[in-house]
Amino acid sequence: MADAREEFAAELARLRAAAGLSFADLAAAAHCHRAYLHRLETGQRWPSRPVAAQLDAALDARRTLLAAWARGDAEHREEAEHRHLLAVSLRSSEQLDALLDPPAGQAADDALARADALGRAYLTTPPGPALRAALAARDATVTRLAGLHRAAPRRELTRAAGYLSGVLAYAALDLGNPGAAAAHAATAYRAGTATGDGALLAWTCGTQSLIARFEQDYATARDLARDGLAHSDGGTAGPRLLAGQAQSLANLGDRAGTHRALTAAETARERAGPDELGGLFEFSPAKLSYYGGSALIWLPEIDDARRGLAGATEAIALWEAGDPAAIPADDHALAHVYAATAAVHLADLDQAAAFLAPVFALPTERRISWLRKRVGRVGDLLAGLSGARAESLRADVAAFTA
Repeated sequence: MADAREEFAAELARLRAAAGLSFADLAAAAHCHRAYLHRLETGQRWPSRPVAAQLDAALDARRTLLAAWARGDAEHREEAEHRHLLAVSLRSSEQLDALLDPPAGQAADDALARADALGRAYLTTPPGPALRAALAARDATVTRLAGLHRAAPRRELTRAAGYLSGVLAYAALDLGNPGAAAAHAATAYRAGTATGDGALLAWTCGTQSLIARFEQDYATARDLARDGLAHSDGGTAGPRLLAGQAQSLANLGDRAGTHRALTAAETARERAGPDELGGLFEFSPAKLSYYGGSALIWLPEIDDARRGLAGATEAIALWEAGDPAAIPADDHALAHVYAATAAVHLADLDQAAAFLAPVFALPTERRISWLRKRVGRVGDLLAGLSGARAESLRADVAAFTA
């Protein structure tokens, strides 16, 4: 809602200034209190439609102010729906937790197929719709699970519910709610423990490590990635955990450990067998290049920045050379941010601007929390630089992260 409030507030201030009206003048014409009007213009309050209509009429704005209000109202409703879905999904996790003692058995083909489809679709779906679809699928699975008493079918559905909980964890994190993400990941881990599904346990540890990295708790992220390796069963969760460990070690300043972990991740990826589920649940060569690039850019050496830039650009090239419908939109955008970060380290601001241009052009629904955080870190790096290009980039970063 912050962007919409700022747009409405700026438009209100512009129109009032253009009309030459004081706060008192406009408040009287629109039949509202001047203090309330001031809070609207500074973005502290959001008006109802009748108030917006009164202001539009008083300013002779010819519905331009109402149009700004309508955009804000739509964004407000979407954010309210996301908050509602997150709350409902957390209650659903609590319901599932109550059913997990003690499940057993094989995978439920239909429910696991749904988890697989959602995991694949997540790569190109905004997190809000993904959250809605995953919640509906998991609720249907939980309903079926609640009505079963035989061990084998319960285990099949429990595994599927665990993977669907993983999709919910990703969606919650991308919507900027690490607490909800951690709750869903904990449910997924319980499902993996209850069913003895090593692949689910390993993948969930990787996701819990990701959540810890989001919160900049890199020591916990490192430990979670390390612990998850005990569950790795030959799929691509192992290289993902090693690459996640490298990202954590890089942020902790352990250069030697970062390189060891990335080398181990490359070896593990070469030896990895196929995963049962795709999309979110697999770790491709492109994703390994992406993780490697996003680890090395946080090390201080110039050679690491060069290698980080190469890794991020290789990931972009691998994705763009494949099926356009299978490009993971969020990771593709983040790879551009990591490449730009490396370019800033290398003092090539023109190249950094070129990498960031498609990110700055993304629609609001694709500007996930990870993107805002990582673009913000580019802004931190630019803070100490002078010159027109640095100033222009800082302004673009500030607008994107506002």
